[in-house]
Amino acid sequence: MRPEKGASLELSPDQISEMIAIAARAITAHIATLDTQPMHKNRGAQKLARRLREDLPEKATPFPDLVRRLFGEILPPGLNTASPGYLAYIPGGGLVHSAIADLITMSVNRYVGVWLAAPGLVQIESNVIDWLAEIAGLPKATRGGVLTTGGSMANLIALLTARRLRYKKGFRKAVVYLSREAHHSLEKAALLAGIASDRIRIVTAMHAGR
Repeated sequence: MRPEKGASLELSPDQISEMIAIAARAITAHIATLDTQPMHKNRGAQKLARRLREDLPEKATPFPDLVRRLFGEILPPGLNTASPGYLAYIPGGGLVHSAIADLITMSVNRYVGVWLAAPGLVQIESNVIDWLAEIAGLPKATRGGVLTTGGSMANLIALLTARRLRYKKGFRKAVVYLSREAHHSLEKAALLAGIASDRIRIVTAMHAGR
């Protein structure tokens, strides 16, 4: 998308406030009507997908129009995982508190990879990890960790940590055992950790006492 001649790529404070307000109204209306929305709506989905195919746009689309199209046309088809009638799969209902926190986080864009870059934010993360560990009953002397974006990333970090602690050298001899019910992210994490595919074993049956 090419900016119009003379247009600034920076948003003014008023434009930012207006965009946030427009998005907030649409989100609030969506959440407020979840109990009346269908749990799934697949009819016409293929036609919608074909209709959404388009070349690189030459002109910008006004933000209000984009939001109206998103909530009115693009979001409804498919599975409504936040619906009270949806009882499967992982995503579930979104957490508004978390979404607001993400808005703040992505807007200020602070780097929290090292303490010096954002000491206050890093300490807050440490507090949350400590609280979760305390709830889980983990020993204070050895507990620790990082917050991740989800279970898949957590599985990868866990496997890399185990590899580093248990196989400082010759980790290619390590074997990963998974049950058939294990989440697919575990096998993917093992491959990303450098475990050869023939060293990933699927346990077909478990017998008590053996």
